[in-house]
Amino acid sequence: MTLSKATVEPMDQGRIDPASPMADAINTLYKHLDYPAPSHLGVCDCCVSARTTKSILSKKQRDLSREEIWEWFQGATIDDFPQEVWGFLLPRIAEILSCGLYVCGMGAEIALSRFETGNRNNWSAQQWAAIDTFQQTFLKNFRLFKDEGPVDFLCMFVCAGWPIDALTDQLLNFCDADLIDFFWSSGASDGDPIFWENEFLPKDVSLKPFVKSEVFLSRMEAVVMDDGRGPELQMRASTVFEAAMIF
Repeated sequence: MTLSKATVEPMDQGRIDPASPMADAINTLYKHLDYPAPSHLGVCDCCVSARTTKSILSKKQRDLSREEIWEWFQGATIDDFPQEVWGFLLPRIAEILSCGLYVCGMGAEIALSRFETGNRNNWSAQQWAAIDTFQQTFLKNFRLFKDEGPVDFLCMFVCAGWPIDALTDQLLNFCDADLIDFFWSSGASDGDPIFWENEFLPKDVSLKPFVKSEVFLSRMEAVVMDDGRGPELQMRASTVFEAAMIF
């Protein structure tokens, strides 16, 4: 996990560029999660200033500032945290993340975990379609986030309620170069370990069965053995393969 640096004003607000590959997914989230401002923020009053609380509760979703979202995450959630609060904040949180920016000081892993976002039973059919499209589009565009290893995004979605198998199935749909780079850029590009048991993951969830699976290892090995792929991709595939073997 890469911890965010201390906030420095002015904070980049994280407004999605219309040309971003995430733009359609974010706009669809705003359309189908068009929640009005709730009556309260669902967090401890002592953790969020009265000024920020008043400001958030008076705004439309798109108008929320990144500073307000950041401060909201500093508050401890109340028991029976209401879906109306999360539904109101989620599109803006997703937009900030889609700009490659943090929404809180603890990294990306917890960004979607305050509500069981990945449980389709919590949403209408249209809402779930928008949320799931955001998740899949975000994973495909993992390179947008420069300061976080892509493997941490798997953790982010698992912590939000998506099954790990559903996420790794999506990875298998990546082309070889993207699949290799997903793991390479999670550690090897900086000289760090590629695979590790993220401390945010639930105890019963592990990436190990996937990275040690025949289907994954065989794809890495095939690239290593194919001189037509080029030495750089072969080197990265070899590094990922070796890391998987000792994980």
